[in-house]
Amino acid sequence: MPKKLPSIEYLHKALVYDPHTGEFFWRKRTSDMFFHKGALSTKRKCACWNSKHANTQAFTAGKHISGNIDGVRILAAHVAWALAHDVWPRDEGVYITHKSGNKSDNRLRNLQRVSPSDSTRANAPRGSSALGASIEATIQMHIDDMKEALEWQPDPSPISGKQSD
Repeated sequence: MPKKLPSIEYLHKALVYDPHTGEFFWRKRTSDMFFHKGALSTKRKCACWNSKHANTQAFTAGKHISGNIDGVRILAAHVAWALAHDVWPRDEGVYITHKSGNKSDNRLRNLQRVSPSDSTRANAPRGSSALGASIEATIQMHIDDMKEALEWQPDPSPISGKQSD
């Protein structure tokens, strides 16, 4: 039986997700996010965790990036989807695949929901016809990135929030 996934509300309390870069960062935790088990109090556990992890990048290892949230191993793509859409893919009965085929690219625009049978095809070996679609998707994302960069305009208001005279 699969382990229980954290609630979407908990994910929002624990992580910051940037859909444009696909990166995750740990938020500072509060003591109510820890259980009292063992010699350390929840406040002490919280202080230890925050000193080591708060504001650091999360889900950074491996080709198919995954990580642990309270002892449950979860794919970063599923966490990204859950944070962006407020629902776990498993609860919808769908899988999340990477349009480009690059499983470490967790930008929201690179993620797509697919049925279980389509997921099998999307994860086919690289010598299959899935490769052509993967290359096309990667090229299109790079074109979209370039268009976005050309349209980007800096915010005219000062960073400090103070108006200059």
